[in-house]
Amino acid sequence: MDIRTIVDGKVVRVTNADNQLGFIGERMNIFPREDGSFTYIGTGSAKDHLYAHYKWNEAGSALERVKEGTTPDTIEGIAPELNIPDKDWYPVQWYITSPEKQKEMAKAKLNLQAIQNGDYSSLKGTWVDGTGHTFIFDEKGLVDENYEMKLSYFKEYKGTLIGGYGPKNSPVGGAAVYIIPGGVPMVASQNDTFVDPIKTDKDRIFAGQQFPRFDYEFHYRIDD
Repeated sequence: MDIRTIVDGKVVRVTNADNQLGFIGERMNIFPREDGSFTYIGTGSAKDHLYAHYKWNEAGSALERVKEGTTPDTIEGIAPELNIPDKDWYPVQWYITSPEKQKEMAKAKLNLQAIQNGDYSSLKGTWVDGTGHTFIFDEKGLVDENYEMKLSYFKEYKGTLIGGYGPKNSPVGGAAVYIIPGGVPMVASQNDTFVDPIKTDKDRIFAGQQFPRFDYEFHYRIDD
């Protein structure tokens, strides 16, 4: 599990090795508090329990450990744990822009035929997945100094475009790419057992070396 925030329009992971929060999970737990801080309880064994209190730095871009100890009283007197109902959870990519822009982007639809004909206007914009990985397209295709998508080579398959993505001038390090219009399920041309893990009316892009299992593995357009 990770905690991420938005800094200058970019998704930043704030649970990392620098603040000793790089392995949050079953035995290393972090709890949000009502005042915006976090408490940490590490339960590796009976001899190495760790209790710690984390707060945001002044810029709001990182979590810093302000208190630690080996007994529960280390975190006594801190604000109560924050209760977050299921209905208050949202995909991270939709927090990067305003609600008005979200609605506008949701109306934009991909034009697969135009893309194959060299008109990438329906693909134009910034696309982000749940890990913060970003694709930026203009009318000519992918905007990137080191990587490329040769969109003219993409083939349509059951309502989606399937092609490749990888480093420029290198045959290694690439990944499969699926450009998927809203409302169309992702279908794997070489895997009859694959089932799209989500249903959505939003346009999306998937890039990877293995088929996706979760919603956050897809890129969604957040800006034009």
